[in-house]
This record gives sequence, structure tokens and C-alpha cells, in this order.
Amino acid sequence: MFRAMRRLPATGSGSGVTFSRRHKFSLLLLSLLLSRMAPAAASPGSIPDAFSLLAQAMRAKLHQTYTAHQETLFASGTSGAQWTRVVVDIARDGRRSCMTYRFPPSVADLIVADTGKVVRQFQPSCHLFLCRSSSPDGGETELSLLRRNYRCRWKDRVLLGGFLCDRISVVPRFAAGPWRVCWIDRVHKTVLRTEEYDAAGCRQYLSTLSRMRFASSLPRALFSPQPPPGTTVQTMSAAGNMSYARAWAASGQVGRFPCWLPRGWALLHCTPVTRPGGGQALRLRFGDGLKNLSVFEEAVSSTLPPLPIQEKMLHEQLGRYGQQAWVMEGGGIRVTVVGDATLPPEMGQELLRSLQPDTERSLARALARDFGLSAAQQGAAQRRKGWGYEQIAARLLLRRSPDQVQEKARNWVISTVMEQKK
Repeated sequence: MFRAMRRLPATGSGSGVTFSRRHKFSLLLLSLLLSRMAPAAASPGSIPDAFSLLAQAMRAKLHQTYTAHQETLFASGTSGAQWTRVVVDIARDGRRSCMTYRFPPSVADLIVADTGKVVRQFQPSCHLFLCRSSSPDGGETELSLLRRNYRCRWKDRVLLGGFLCDRISVVPRFAAGPWRVCWIDRVHKTVLRTEEYDAAGCRQYLSTLSRMRFASSLPRALFSPQPPPGTTVQTMSAAGNMSYARAWAASGQVGRFPCWLPRGWALLHCTPVTRPGGGQALRLRFGDGLKNLSVFEEAVSSTLPPLPIQEKMLHEQLGRYGQQAWVMEGGGIRVTVVGDATLPPEMGQELLRSLQPDTERSLARALARDFGLSAAQQGAAQRRKGWGYEQIAARLLLRRSPDQVQEKARNWVISTVMEQKK
């Protein structure tokens, strides 16, 4: 058959070549033979649905029972060569999480939310402040956002620490999202390894679970460890999810709500929480299905550390644990934005600005003043889509002078904010 194919006479001209019926039959037999020789894994029907795998893993977090050793690395330098290492021993039974952290005595007095399921509370002169997770919800909102904001693609099956895993990539649909690769254990639906990359392809985050032990139940003593000397341990559970108005009514204060959110992000949880000194703070948790931002609003009081000290402590301590923070005060309210270390810093700064109505209005007026009324109207539309003012200004400045557009756009925003504050 193959010898006959080499002698096939080609007829016709142009883009097509025609063969006789006998030779067409030979080609059909060859294609069937090659399809039999191809590995079964290459068959489209054998490729799992990547989104379903990730959704199963997210749902399984509410019901998993295991102990593990977790090691996480965050890129701390611009070159990506310097890394911050976080090592945690985890005991998780779906509703409660016990994570052993060791903090220096100078940790800031700040409430921090990791995922919305787990609440950590830091206190001065305490090495450890144990946390208890809130009641789990179904996570369907997060899954809806994940489907809207990311594309999931199955890559292959690999062995990791003795577990057979499906490896999938999670690719953002919008510029603000990260790119992740996840290793999901096929039996227990647990994410055993996560790598995260920025838009330039540089790895910013690596988290692995090792020494995994799954069990039908875990002893209650795992969630009440004996603290080492000099350590304060407490459990804490935040109030249930509320509307913004109800949450502030429960805290007895008046707060603000951001008038702008990054594209694809939504409010996931709103609840009042109690501070160590007895005061109330409002916690807003925003997410895009994969990443989280937490906003804390509280009344300024004598029990709070001065703002410069708070900022210094936050940057020194949170950076060591894969989080970043931005703080501001105004109108008797202190606002703290806490986000994953791999989120762009501009996102937190934009969120702080959007919590200041006067600044937001000033920036909108500046668009009309410097670029015209039509530009201001276009800017308002882009703002609703999740564009930051630096992005809007850069797009408008590009028509005038293409050189160093991003730097000029940042300077334009800074000068406008400074002018508003005079």
C-alpha cells in the first residue's frame, strides 16, 4: 500500500490535488492505522473538564479532613530572585483550621482575613493569635466569579508526593488576574501544589502541601494546642454575612463603601468583627474567584496606634507572610486594605482612593479640565468597567505624547490628588 502511494499521480492544478478512488481508500486505511497507534491520552474524549476539577477542589475544602505540612514561597524582590518563606503545619476538618504561625513580638494590632473562611487576629507582644474559621458556605459565588474571570485548561496527569494529580492551568481573562498552575489530587480533590505567575511569566508564588494524612476524623485537641511560653492563643468567629448597611448598624458607626472595584471583582462578605481592645471594625471581603482583597473600616480612637507606626509595622510584618497592605485615615475613619502579595500595588491604592468620595470627584473633574468633557464621559464609562485613573490618563496622554506615558499618567493622578488636598 505504501509503495503504491509513492507512485500516486497528481492531477489538476491550483490549490488542490486529486487522487483516484483506489488511492483515497488507501489513505483512509492509513489514517485509521495511525489513529490506532496514537496514545489514548491524546483523544479529546479523555481530557477532563478542568473547571470541574478545580470546582470540586474548592468545594472539597469545606469537607476535607487532613493534617499536612505546608510551605509557601513569595517573591519579595523585583527581580524575583529573593523569596519569603512561610512554613505552616495545618490541621483541617473542613469547618475548623488550626495553623501554627510564629510571629515576632512587634506584630501589628490588625485583623487580617486569609480566605474569608479563616480569621487571624494579630496582637502586640503576642507570638501567636490562634484563629477559628467561620461557618463554611457553599462557595458558589466564588465559583461563578472564577468561571467569569478565568479560563481553566487541563494539562496532564503527574505523580506528586505519591499522589496522582491532574495538572491544570488557570488563565485570566482580564489583565488584573494572575496565571496559576494547580496540581489536584485525583482521589481526595485536594490542591497539593500551586504556582502563580505574573503577566511577564515570572513566578511570584509557590505553595506545596507535604506529609499529607487524610483521616475520617481529627482529634479536637489538634484545634486547642498548648501555646508555647509568652504566646497568647484565642479562638474567634466573626458574625455572619450581612448587608453593608446592617453591618455598620451592628458596629454602631458610619463607614464608607468603595465606589470603584477592579474589573471582575465583587463583594463576597461583609461582617462586623471585634478588635482586641473591644472596639468594632467592619470587614469587607472582595474577590474575583481566585484572589481576595479585605477592607477594614473602623473609627479612629486612642487605642489605635498612630498611622505612621501602623503603616511601618504592616509593611514590615505582613510582607513576610505573603500579604501587603495600604492604610489611610479621614473623617474619623481608618481604612486598611489587605491583599495577596501577588496583586498589583496599584489595585490597593485605587481602592483606597475610591473610598474617598472627594478624591474620586476631583479626579473626574480633572479629566474634563485637562482632556475635555467628552474624555471625562469616556473615563466614567471606563471606570465602571474597572479601569484605574492611571490607565485612563495613559490612554488619553498617548494621543499627545507617546513617550513615558505610564510615568506621566501616574504624575497626573498624583498632582490631581495633591491639588484636591490643598
